[in-house]
Amino acid sequence: MRPRVLYLTSEYSLKSGWGSCSVNWIEGLRSEVASAVILTYSEADNSSAPWPIYPILRSQEFGRLKALLSVWDSCLARIITGQNFDIVHTLVEPLIMLGDVLAKKMNAKHIVQCIGTYSVSPLKTSWGTRHSQAIKDADQLIAISKYTAGRLKEEIPNLKISVALLGVDKNFFSPPKEVVKEKYFLFVGQPKPRKGFKTAIEAFRVFYKSNPQYRFLVAGKVPETHYLKNIKNYISKHKLPVKFLGEVSHERLVELFQSCTAHVLPSVSMPYNFEGFGLVHLEANRCGALSIGTRGTANEEVIKDHESGYLVDQSDSENLTKAMLCAERQVRLDPEGVVLRCVKHASRFSWNTSVQLIKKNYNKKINV
Repeated sequence: MRPRVLYLTSEYSLKSGWGSCSVNWIEGLRSEVASAVILTYSEADNSSAPWPIYPILRSQEFGRLKALLSVWDSCLARIITGQNFDIVHTLVEPLIMLGDVLAKKMNAKHIVQCIGTYSVSPLKTSWGTRHSQAIKDADQLIAISKYTAGRLKEEIPNLKISVALLGVDKNFFSPPKEVVKEKYFLFVGQPKPRKGFKTAIEAFRVFYKSNPQYRFLVAGKVPETHYLKNIKNYISKHKLPVKFLGEVSHERLVELFQSCTAHVLPSVSMPYNFEGFGLVHLEANRCGALSIGTRGTANEEVIKDHESGYLVDQSDSENLTKAMLCAERQVRLDPEGVVLRCVKHASRFSWNTSVQLIKKNYNKKINV
């Protein structure tokens, strides 16, 4: 018997990491579900979906109004969907508490995806006890990496967590028909501390001294923060050719990946802030680009050092510069070989692996 599923997520779109996960999980499970409804954040810019989708949720923040907004979201969800479900599937962690409430009201099973930072960061808020209990009460926890699972179990011992690595969608990311590498490094995502953006710029400054023909491009939202203001001052002081592209279309992102010398995302793990997987590394690889990440993070489960890219120590600009120099040399001497090795590596990761594990839990939970 196929279950009826209520999905809770931030957005249904390929424009963000959370959104990409949601799209691939929901699409992959489509044939396993009798019917479903998708609820997203109220401000979400959703794409068309295979099930009815409603952007109504407002209880994702962990502020003083969370209790009131959670009650509102819970009541609104019941009114809009007009039915009970067999499974409430929470795809992003800020909605775990809401998922817990809805699952209990509907006498449904609660399945939770554990992605990264927001698995643990709510634990340091005034909602920490409630968030922790909702995680403990979940019928199934599925982490996207061993690293994420480990970080969550450090905070909440004795949890049972399954692990299913993410994949890369071959329909949306592809290698170039003709290999033409250009002289630039690419950073994809919001420039912020846990993305290691400061380290990336410091490393590029040294690289640029001996390679003045190179540029550094940044694709993604650029929030005007104090952190970024300081880095922009640093860029200006050293007259570095760093260009902020802002948000780009999917097609443009693929072109940037295909043409860059390497993608650079030197993630930094903090006590309550970390990269849960680093899907963008695989997306870069799938487009034929080397990708540089960091040790002591989930990047170690994604990047094959000196084959699909490079792993360096966190906040180590000196070794990141060396990795950039190695990438430049590889691409200059064997661009076709780089593309082939990167694409081959990315092909080892499939969304089907994650979908199949969720499918087993759907069946198990519905037949208990």
